[in-house]
Amino acid sequence: MISRNVLIRSELARELSSSRVDHSQSVARWASVLARLHGADPSRAERAGWFHDLAKEWRSSRLTAYVRAHKIAVPHLRLILAHKRAGLLHGYVSAHLAQRRGLVPDRQTRVAMARHTLGHVRMGLLDKILYVADFSSPDRRYAQAVRVRRWARRDLDEALRLTVSYKIGDVVQRSGFLHPTTVALWNALCKEQA
Repeated sequence: MISRNVLIRSELARELSSSRVDHSQSVARWASVLARLHGADPSRAERAGWFHDLAKEWRSSRLTAYVRAHKIAVPHLRLILAHKRAGLLHGYVSAHLAQRRGLVPDRQTRVAMARHTLGHVRMGLLDKILYVADFSSPDRRYAQAVRVRRWARRDLDEALRLTVSYKIGDVVQRSGFLHPTTVALWNALCKEQA
């Protein structure tokens, strides 16, 4: 009998390289652990982890065409395209594609998938888990991921704050485009801490 993970990996291999499939599996396992620790549904978290990057390796033109063809609501789409950052669309496209293929039937999981790159000013528990799990999954070896992993076990909100901080810092260091949704998330987190 073929295991569920083998079937999922086979589905992902239609769109992704083997290294990206490995990353997705790592995120799925870590998201499931975080869900158990923080009171979320582990199976939803795992499914979100498996399919969050389904369209990650698509070319910019394909992502853009897909968003337009399916009229997917992406915040500040014009800004994304003006700054030539179509890669930021992959979460929204992955969520939509997973729904169309019947891979992720529930809306809450798809919302977390859509939000895993840019975040959202009002992150739900599953949103936070996937956002943090993607940044800090065990296949990520950089120091910031290790630090976030430690925090994620005991304080998901602090792990989220650190993740957003690190992501913004990286974009600023590269003189890149900061998406308004991510900036709004950071400002909301700062307001909560005040």
